[in-house]
Amino acid sequence: MFKLSKKTEYSIIALQYLIKREAQMATVKEIAEKCKIPQPLLAKLLQLLARKQILRSVQGVNGGYRLDQPAAKISVADVLEAVEGPLRMTACGSSSVRCERLSFCDLRQRLAPVQKELITYLQKISLLDF
Repeated sequence: MFKLSKKTEYSIIALQYLIKREAQMATVKEIAEKCKIPQPLLAKLLQLLARKQILRSVQGVNGGYRLDQPAAKISVADVLEAVEGPLRMTACGSSSVRCERLSFCDLRQRLAPVQKELITYLQKISLLDF
């Protein structure tokens, strides 16, 4: 079964909340309370999204998080990669990964076109499409 992880779900929910707030800052506590997301996990997710320049983090009394770019320019693939790492369907989905089963398993080769299509599709879906 293919499904989004809780981390990805929570990230998208938090980003949707920030989209509705437009350019206003929101704190981790506020987002966690409004979106019913565990605050410690949310804090880590928002930091990951800020490192990938999806969010802007501002310290201080009036600090918090806001989108760092227009929502239309942030793809679902961007969010997935920020939270989960490189997008691949199997552990060996990257050609840079050396697999000990490569001599007898062709799963990576068979799934490569599917993986490519999936990534292309996710890159086309912006946060505004959700």
